[in-house]
Amino acid sequence: MLIVERSSAEKHLLAVTAVLAFVFGTWNATLFGDDLFMLPWFRVLHETETIAAIYKKLFLATDLYPGEYRTYGLSRVLHYSIWLVAQENPYAWTGIIAGSQALSGLALHRLLQRMGCEQRMSQTLSVMWILSPFAVTSCFHYYSYLILPYQLLIALCLFRGAIRIPVAIAIGLTGETHIVTAVLAIWLVAWRDKNFREAIAPTALILLAIAAHRFAWKIEFPDPVSLQRFQYEIRENFLAKSMLFAPSVLTSVYYQAYYIFAFLTLPSVGIATIVSAAMPNRTSEASPRGAALAAILFGSSLAVIAAITILSGQGLGLMPRRYGYVPITIFFMAIYMGTPWAIARKIVLSFFLTAWCTLQLVVLPTIRSQDQLVFSVMSEAIRANPYVIPPVTGMRPQFDGDIVETALATSTYSMQYFIARLGAKVAPPGSTAVTVQATTAPGWQSAPSVGLGQTIRPY
Repeated sequence: MLIVERSSAEKHLLAVTAVLAFVFGTWNATLFGDDLFMLPWFRVLHETETIAAIYKKLFLATDLYPGEYRTYGLSRVLHYSIWLVAQENPYAWTGIIAGSQALSGLALHRLLQRMGCEQRMSQTLSVMWILSPFAVTSCFHYYSYLILPYQLLIALCLFRGAIRIPVAIAIGLTGETHIVTAVLAIWLVAWRDKNFREAIAPTALILLAIAAHRFAWKIEFPDPVSLQRFQYEIRENFLAKSMLFAPSVLTSVYYQAYYIFAFLTLPSVGIATIVSAAMPNRTSEASPRGAALAAILFGSSLAVIAAITILSGQGLGLMPRRYGYVPITIFFMAIYMGTPWAIARKIVLSFFLTAWCTLQLVVLPTIRSQDQLVFSVMSEAIRANPYVIPPVTGMRPQFDGDIVETALATSTYSMQYFIARLGAKVAPPGSTAVTVQATTAPGWQSAPSVGLGQTIRPY
């Protein structure tokens, strides 16, 4: 009887966690990243092209480099379809992201239990999935091809029957960085269920979906060589570049944690104390086998990113935060499962949850209120004159801006926010425009200031 009551309490706790994640995730909404470009572009397409032409263009050619092949055509179709209702409302976009992550966490709990994972461990891992500070985002573009595919993967592994067919196809058409992990996870679940036949059809559907999409794209763009942004080849410094990839991932983890906790030290310490005190005395037992499987999934989730980065010869000083949404979350899950000492597992979990609480309860609300001061000034100016000339530089340090997702991190993002959210327009030659003269904030503790002037934009 006691076991049943404890299990029921834990299920309710997981549901409460999901609700809190949705509420705070939605509350801290903003427009950021490529959404600042995608949403205005959707409006232009909607006003100038037919629905059929729009969906064709989105499905086959939608990267920043015109016509470059990417496998996330379905992500763009979904993005536009939701835009028809959500428009430029940041709360709608972030609500979908936070809500879907919460639901996928509940589904993950059921999947782990079906695979024989101990109750407390499955609950803890599901909480870490829902409350990952490394996967917090308001950018639907990033979410649609870097987080959504993993949510679909959880559903695919959990469900049975015909519903798996469209889910498998969707996994193949929502990006490329997850493909290795998806195929591997499908076969790992089949191995655990002792039914390898269950893995054949979804694996084939994923690969066939990619092949069919590629075939349709080559018909649309018969000269793909001229559309490549990067040249992929094994270079002379291949080994040296390969050795730099792992440090770039760890550096990304370090900087994200550093900027979250360095924002305001006292609230971070207070939250850490509360989180530690609220944690139960008993923790789940260590699971070396589970940790090994999670480590394999972590490595596979970075395989495509590593290959693209190394073979294209791009810089490896710091992995962009968005590419670590899911991989870094899995990384900490593996550490938690593999740590043999109970006190060490509590420290890992406390750090993880404290980072999320500090980000959602302290850092993001502060940044959003500071940014709103700038947006209020700009909104009033734009109502009088929609033509704007943005500042030369961003109003916040750029990497800091990636963590808190502020549009004021760069001049380009600032201008796109003014266009997408405030109704600004790019000043044409000869027009009288509002000139934004911004003072960059020295840190997150203070808001950037903005001054306005008038100027004639020359030809």
